[in-house]
Amino acid sequence: MRVFKSISFRRYGFGWVIIRGVKALRLTLALIFLVASLALLAWGFAPNWREVRRQPIEPTQMQLPAPEGYIPAPAEC
Repeated sequence: MRVFKSISFRRYGFGWVIIRGVKALRLTLALIFLVASLALLAWGFAPNWREVRRQPIEPTQMQLPAPEGYIPAPAEC
């Protein structure tokens, strides 16, 4: 039974088995995965874009607020 030119099917046992065309399909899928993985590898090794953001901070904003339950330790004599 011939469905496509590059794929032929034969009857073995209880089902149909693809004889030709599987190798070409596997090679095509392997090539697609290879190209995709190489593209992702190159993208991963590419340097990041450098960006500098400057935000002025007032000295009052740099102080931590005192906790409400804070009791200073008594000074030792």
